[in-house]
Amino acid sequence: MKKLLAILAMTLSLNAMASTQGNNTIDVSKLTAEQKAQVMAVVEQKKAEVPAKTVDAVLTRVEQFGASAARGLVGFAKEIGTEANNFAQTPLGMIVAGFTVLHFFGHEITSLLVGVVFSFIIAPILLTLFIRSFRCVDYTYEYKPVVFGLFNKKYVTKVEKRYMSDAEQIRIFVLGGATVIATLIGITHFVI
Repeated sequence: MKKLLAILAMTLSLNAMASTQGNNTIDVSKLTAEQKAQVMAVVEQKKAEVPAKTVDAVLTRVEQFGASAARGLVGFAKEIGTEANNFAQTPLGMIVAGFTVLHFFGHEITSLLVGVVFSFIIAPILLTLFIRSFRCVDYTYEYKPVVFGLFNKKYVTKVEKRYMSDAEQIRIFVLGGATVIATLIGITHFVI
């Protein structure tokens, strides 16, 4: 249980570290004045292109979604000749409302699901396999009968420590890379 909590804490701390954005600086000391001006113009242009995710922008989008969803539901209800309130309570109306929500918030929902799956399921599994792959100990067991021969108990009879083979070293490298990639995929889907 302690290892599971340690893995969970490590995964969460990796998410927190990767989501913090640092300031990027450009070394323009070896450029001419004209080149510096061009670089700064490109930087300012890129800063202007990045859309700001403010609370007002999100609220405006949610408001537009609500109005569009209501119009879509009313329009669909008119097409089948029923009231919108009665239609929304039917199973078909719930399906139409669900598809409307998926249409407007589909990217955010799928991004969140992929982020959760990669960060909390796939990355910890790969991390556990990665940690276990460092074990270079072979155990030999002997089974002895207990409780009048009804059950067998496993006893360790021999412990051999050895060096890793080339195949095991490659497996560690691949598992480590897969763990990093899975964690990065989860992080990017949470942040974006």
